[in-house]
Amino acid sequence: MKALRTRIDFFHKQGCLISDHAINEMTFEETTEEEVEAIFHKKMSGHSLTEKEKIKFKTQTFIKLGQAYYERGWAMQLHINALRNNNNTKMFERLGPDTGYDAMNDEDIAKPLCRILDRLEQEQALPKTILYSLNPRDHVVISTLAGSFQDGTTPGKIQHGTAWWFNDTKQTRDDRADDGSIQYWADQPFHWDADRFTKLFVVYKT
Repeated sequence: MKALRTRIDFFHKQGCLISDHAINEMTFEETTEEEVEAIFHKKMSGHSLTEKEKIKFKTQTFIKLGQAYYERGWAMQLHINALRNNNNTKMFERLGPDTGYDAMNDEDIAKPLCRILDRLEQEQALPKTILYSLNPRDHVVISTLAGSFQDGTTPGKIQHGTAWWFNDTKQTRDDRADDGSIQYWADQPFHWDADRFTKLFVVYKT
């Protein structure tokens, strides 16, 4: 993590204020710094890691990155659910990675994304965040989830990013305009007024 912070500081000194992460698979596992330290040494000593250990290491690394961004006032971008380099048999060998042979992925993102944001919130280190998904199925999920982590310190602190890649079409932009209204309502604080609710209920029943 020290090496990552060194690179973050380098770019910060050049005026950088935003990061961008490609998240091909959104995962989360509760862990501790001590456990992740043991996982690191296990791998460095030549042993194989279990799938759960890999996820724990990724989780802790991501949390530490989020904290570093928060401390420096950066925004964090997450680009989610792209299935990359699909034509491995022919075109990957011929042209290499990231040459256009990608597609939408359909991994479930709601719960792990929520837990990552919530963990950063618990640490009081949730940075400004912009969320993108390549799968339009996720758009309403992201819009409503973003509303769960607004804290009033920064307008639109957690945002649903603009239409991305395959979604950059008129139809998707129109759909996203509707999603924007959903995010607006998700951002509004809820104030319970029992007396007003009772009156409305009586009127409705009448």
